[in-house]
Amino acid sequence: MALRQVRADQASYLRNTDKSVLVASSSNLSFHPVALVLDNIRSAGSMFRTAETAGVCELLTCGITAHPPHPKLRKTALNSVDVVPTHHFDDTLQYISTLQSEIYTIVALET
Repeated sequence: MALRQVRADQASYLRNTDKSVLVASSSNLSFHPVALVLDNIRSAGSMFRTAETAGVCELLTCGITAHPPHPKLRKTALNSVDVVPTHHFDDTLQYISTLQSEIYTIVALET
């Protein structure tokens, strides 16, 4: 193998590519049937990263929780904002009752 080809392969390996976006765009990606509802969470970026890692099917933000395209959320969540499907709702209780009617099991966690 020519030295030029070896260096090209090394450069390709070192290029800054976001693996999570590549994984999300593949057809083999499977999500768990779990939706996280974040109700008035001030620092939601870590939850976006956790949801991406856990393979959560969607992340629902409510109240004052930052949601895309919030610039500080993009800074803390990194590229998880692009991978995890998200929706924002103003009224948490109304949306929880909607989830219950869709046969979701509701589990509450307090931080």
